[in-house]
Amino acid sequence: DIRSLVFSFVFRTSWRSHQTITPDFLSLLRFNHPKMPYHCCPAQIGPSVLDCDMASLASEAKKALAAGAKYLHLDVMDGHFVPTISFGPYVIQCLRNHVPDCHFDCHMMTSEPEKWVEAVAKAKATGDKGSQISYTFHYEATEPRGITQEVIDKIKANGMKVGLTISPDTPVEAMLKYADQIDVALIMTVYPGKGGQSFIEHCMSKVRAIRAAY
Repeated sequence: DIRSLVFSFVFRTSWRSHQTITPDFLSLLRFNHPKMPYHCCPAQIGPSVLDCDMASLASEAKKALAAGAKYLHLDVMDGHFVPTISFGPYVIQCLRNHVPDCHFDCHMMTSEPEKWVEAVAKAKATGDKGSQISYTFHYEATEPRGITQEVIDKIKANGMKVGLTISPDTPVEAMLKYADQIDVALIMTVYPGKGGQSFIEHCMSKVRAIRAAY
């Protein structure tokens, strides 16, 4: 349902193991400015676990959720699509055992995202709210091979929400081509692959373009 399309843009300022996420901190990010126009999708905070203490991933995730985060953003990096290696589907499956009711937005920074759909789907939690996982893959990894539609169909067949993301240099028209079939539109405001980058402000025009279309 396109009315439930989630618009997301990620700031790579993931929390560090020595930092504490508090409700007051998250409230600063909720964009409740009185002059902002109403739209159908309230802002939600989904911190990336990229820079947390991976040896304590479960407890770090619980801290973020206790502080008011609505979902967790899980950055999967394969060392090919991006130079960094983070973690894979098995870690996501293990994390699900500790946070069974949280929505996971799995951001697949992988050269062949079609290979990992079934493995990530094993970490989905279902219940009254339906599937609690979205599989967000890069347009740049699939469109040159002509398989973007195939990957969308495969994600749906495995019972997950479909997410599509574009890097800063990719025009928004690329996403609009598939926007009526996806649940998550992830507009990258940094280049994929590492944390600590500066926010690329001009990418917000893509968010406005998708909002205007939907």
